[in-house]
Amino acid sequence: MTRHLLLLSQNQASRQMPLNSGVRAQGGEVAREIEFFGALANIEHGPEQNTVLQTLAREIDDFHLYKQVFQPGVAYASINWRGVLGRSAEVAAIAALLWNIYVDKVEPHFEEKKAFQPALIIIMKDGAGNGENIRIDASHNDREVFIRDFTEKVERLRTSADGEEVVETIETSEQWIKIE
Repeated sequence: MTRHLLLLSQNQASRQMPLNSGVRAQGGEVAREIEFFGALANIEHGPEQNTVLQTLAREIDDFHLYKQVFQPGVAYASINWRGVLGRSAEVAAIAALLWNIYVDKVEPHFEEKKAFQPALIIIMKDGAGNGENIRIDASHNDREVFIRDFTEKVERLRTSADGEEVVETIETSEQWIKIE
């Protein structure tokens, strides 16, 4: 009988929740969307592409990619690509994919003599402005440690205090266009 009451309570609670709030983070809290910036640092590549975010958008369900719309005569910051990690995106899959990008795109440049070390840089923010940063460079050699650290940081942001909906904010702006 207790089991049936529990199921009834869960069904009643789900009817009262907003449609997009059903996905839960690991701790059971409602998962939040996370704004995502990613870049290959100190590696030659053109401004018309963002290997990190384009790969995530192509490979991960519920990852949205946006590119800045430029207006003639206006100076812009160098960040012209944004991603949004949706509520249902699988964090461990993203971490594994980021590690593969690091191995394929960053590690091969370690032998080159450069003033600055090549790296994969990830910056994440929730709708309230709380942030987490990750830099993967030659000092990282353990895939499992990276996946654990990345997952902990994403889950911290997903369960943080309420803030604005990231996708809604970007899509209502005239400065960004959805690519994928």
